[in-house]
Amino acid sequence: MANEQRSGRNERPFRRREQSSMTILRTVLPGEEHRAALVGALGVIGRDVGCRRNNHLIRFADFGQIHFARWSLLPPERENGPWQLVFGTDHDGDDRALLWDLAERAMPALEAVYAHCEGWPGARDPTAVVDYLYAGRVRYAARHIACRGRSVAELRQAVDDRRRMQECVDDVIRPGLGPCPAPSESEREAAHRTVARIAEHTGATLPPRRAPWNWQLPVLVGAALLVAGWIVSRLSTEWRIGVLAALVGLVVAYILALRAQEKRDAAAWEPTPAPDLSHLARLRGWEDQLIQNQMTHLVPVKGGRLRRGTLRVVFEAVDLLARFYWNRGDLGGIPSIHFARWALVDGGRRLLFFSNFDGSWENYLGDFIDRASVGLTGVWSNTEGFPPTSGLIGFKGGDGSRRASEFKNWTRRYQIETQVWYSAYPDVTVVNLLDALALCEGREVAADPPGDNATAWLQRL
Repeated sequence: MANEQRSGRNERPFRRREQSSMTILRTVLPGEEHRAALVGALGVIGRDVGCRRNNHLIRFADFGQIHFARWSLLPPERENGPWQLVFGTDHDGDDRALLWDLAERAMPALEAVYAHCEGWPGARDPTAVVDYLYAGRVRYAARHIACRGRSVAELRQAVDDRRRMQECVDDVIRPGLGPCPAPSESEREAAHRTVARIAEHTGATLPPRRAPWNWQLPVLVGAALLVAGWIVSRLSTEWRIGVLAALVGLVVAYILALRAQEKRDAAAWEPTPAPDLSHLARLRGWEDQLIQNQMTHLVPVKGGRLRRGTLRVVFEAVDLLARFYWNRGDLGGIPSIHFARWALVDGGRRLLFFSNFDGSWENYLGDFIDRASVGLTGVWSNTEGFPPTSGLIGFKGGDGSRRASEFKNWTRRYQIETQVWYSAYPDVTVVNLLDALALCEGREVAADPPGDNATAWLQRL
């Protein structure tokens, strides 16, 4: 039994190579002394997450299956309510297997952190520790993965392969070039010869694998419409009119109810003031230290069945699009997000958002406004304080997230500190990863005569 628990075989089998995303929520023990001790332990880990000098508790780099990890303290939902501790990972394999690995190799860190949380079973029994953490999992509502199905080892290998290819070009190929190409050699032939030389000097260490399909969703939607049309065509005239009238009536009723709610929300809305300077300083203390950045965001969901039901439907749509359409590196046109996910916590009353992205906070929010305002507004227009929106996604030019200053103030207002944050490849952007994978996966094709793909392949270097 212990071996089955250790390997995760008592769960549903892990059938896909797609990465897992785990969110564990635990309540902090009452009393300021527990929260202060917890902040201290997280500070030791977070300020030296690589375990280079002072962090003797955990070295995340030793866990080769973890892409990203974080610990963050969530403020109380209500005044004098309990604080909560959230632990989030994006990793390869199943959740229980990772928890077993943590229990076996990082028990001092788990003890230092969770001894200040309710229900901690103590560090003596690894099985009880794994069960305790596993029971605190919260299911994500929607998520995005830039490089789906690629393990930490594969991504690191792709980056290393690309580096060796670049070194080959700089150290071997360019020094051997003459002042001008051979007059009889076309550009296509020269590109093909260059690719062949790179392949000869560097070899192939990462197996080629095609990018995920992203035609399933449009095809399924089209098929569903055809089936629905065929069913309607088989009905009698009376039934056909009745079904169509019922559907139109439901849609109209929903739109009218939503617009009425949006008008009430807009009448009561007050712009979020600029963030408190001390709060802003704490947030910025954890940002812009690497090429990559992180965000942890927690905001109350608007009350009422209409808003909460709408939010769940929006999440289903976002998750489907991210899985079957936006699955080649970008989320709604944003090419800088490695992993992101939303989770409803506290009985669905608050919305938690994790993001791991490239570049600065300002550029990240600017991309959201410029490129993904529809999806962004469709989610957060159902939360408290978000700028007024019409028609859920903001049909007017100045709706929702397009009110840039109010949106950024609102984001900072509900953004919380990420006391511990780890990235397995902190100096690599999403674009770098996609280029590296494309170089590895397309090397054999580019090297084959007549070399039609060689020029495009070389542009990835």
